[in-house]
Amino acid sequence: MNANQKEAADLVVSFITKEPQYAIPSVPVNVDGKSTTEEFDNIVKAFLNEHKNDHSLTHLNEIEFDFLINNKLLRNTIKEFVDKEKISGEEQLEVEYFTKTKPPEPHNSFLHDDWVSSVDTMDDWILSGCYDNTAHIWDVQSGKHKIAIPAHNAPIKAVKWISFGQADETYHFVTCSHDETCMIWKWNSKLNKHVEHIFTFIGHSRSVDCVDVKNDLVLTGSYDRMLKVWSLVENEQPKVSESKQKDANSNKSNKLRSPVITIEGHKEAITGCSWMSSTESDISTAATVSLDNSIKIWDIELGEQKQTLTSNKPLMDIDYSKTTALLLTSSCDRHIRLWDSRQNEGAQIRSVYSSHSGWVSSVAWSKTNPNLFVSGSYDSSVKEWDIRSPSAPLYDMLGHHEKVLAVNWSNKDFIVSGASDNQIKIFANK
Repeated sequence: MNANQKEAADLVVSFITKEPQYAIPSVPVNVDGKSTTEEFDNIVKAFLNEHKNDHSLTHLNEIEFDFLINNKLLRNTIKEFVDKEKISGEEQLEVEYFTKTKPPEPHNSFLHDDWVSSVDTMDDWILSGCYDNTAHIWDVQSGKHKIAIPAHNAPIKAVKWISFGQADETYHFVTCSHDETCMIWKWNSKLNKHVEHIFTFIGHSRSVDCVDVKNDLVLTGSYDRMLKVWSLVENEQPKVSESKQKDANSNKSNKLRSPVITIEGHKEAITGCSWMSSTESDISTAATVSLDNSIKIWDIELGEQKQTLTSNKPLMDIDYSKTTALLLTSSCDRHIRLWDSRQNEGAQIRSVYSSHSGWVSSVAWSKTNPNLFVSGSYDSSVKEWDIRSPSAPLYDMLGHHEKVLAVNWSNKDFIVSGASDNQIKIFANK
């Protein structure tokens, strides 16, 4: 047997699936070492065509299957995979297959007058923050611009819809700005043009660049290196240690609010923040990333630092998955990292995702599939990833011409991005 024949030596595999409508007999199959996902797709479909007696499988030509070995996606030949993972070629390999995610398709684009710094979605509404000091609301279905809100005296850096206290046709949201303030707003979608300023959060001394909301609590991070927690409920405070309540809601104006608690510990600007909560009622833990190369995890009830995870470059954004309890971070070194903060021994970095050619500015988990996330980069691209495929993204979403500053996947049907080309891009998930 010559070298080429050895390279193409047969391997024995069996195919399994968690999708019962596509199950095939679990029998050993000899496959060529040069086989890729395309050949595996043909094998599975050949079995299904041979054994199907169900009209629901008439759409087989419209779908593709993806393949997992040891919980990693097959992205090259089976022989290359086995060699890289140091798996014995003498053993029968169990290959799991599932319906492949379809590529997101361009759906719409909205133009602003300046850079789009932040985006968020709720129901059919997109909320965006702009460097011209305005916030905007858009209808993702009709593509119509609903309203522009002249919210701040400086560029808006972060926006977030608030689910707490929402009523029929009435929505609340928060805007954070380079002017060192955050503002809470109420919008009546039926009256459309009616936006009410509820109150302003004051207390940061530099630009407020990130925000997250959990129930009636708002979390903000700033270039002043401070993490602050604010209450949306009048005359109420979350249950935090009295000795750690460095700020109190003592402001006499009903339009100005001070933070319930301020926590410090970062040495440089906080660029991303996220509540770490597995249940709706849990408000005990939050995470932040900073230009000081660190992730810090905080005990909000005690106002103390619980844990520090260290990276090798400044970090830009963070997002927490309540399904898997894993953290995603984006960095100036062009990489995305998946962290498990529960890991007390060994590496806390689960995987590193490398495909962007510029700083990765933003990351966001899918809210429906715990394996999927999106990223946006200064290389002007948006990418969709599967955490089981660190070597390559699933799809590249093109269309922006300048730095992507924000991505969002809060609506399961749409991926939304904002960039310094003044545009929001919307990609539909089919």
